[in-house]
Amino acid sequence: MNPVDQSRNAQWPKLSKAAQQVAETVASWDGVCAHDRTSPWRVGHEQDIDGIGLYVDQKELGHIHLDSSAHVMLLSPVLNLVVDAGLAYRSEWATDQVVIAIEDPTTVKYATWLFELSYRQGPKTSARDIAAAIDLYLKGT
Repeated sequence: MNPVDQSRNAQWPKLSKAAQQVAETVASWDGVCAHDRTSPWRVGHEQDIDGIGLYVDQKELGHIHLDSSAHVMLLSPVLNLVVDAGLAYRSEWATDQVVIAIEDPTTVKYATWLFELSYRQGPKTSARDIAAAIDLYLKGT
């Protein structure tokens, strides 16, 4: 089932207050849908809900697990700029993701910003635009 169809009747799993805030903010953006997410990695538990996935059409922006870790999808040049700036670390499971624990107001702001980078990246967004967004973020922190 496609993510947009799934999100229409989906009931979100229980997240921490901080993770819920990020999920609600990102889900409010134009074209974003959110739905519960299952883990294909746990053999025998493939139907267990392990978080919320956030999508624009078929493109996954990222997901937030029940343990409040966010995995944010970034294109390679964007991911490299973020990691090189010391703003995130690469996922050990996937080369197109950075990971952050959402625990408090500071990490809520940061995780939302990472999801915004994922949301903004695309064929019309240059590496220069992303580098400028990173510089702006660093100046504001």
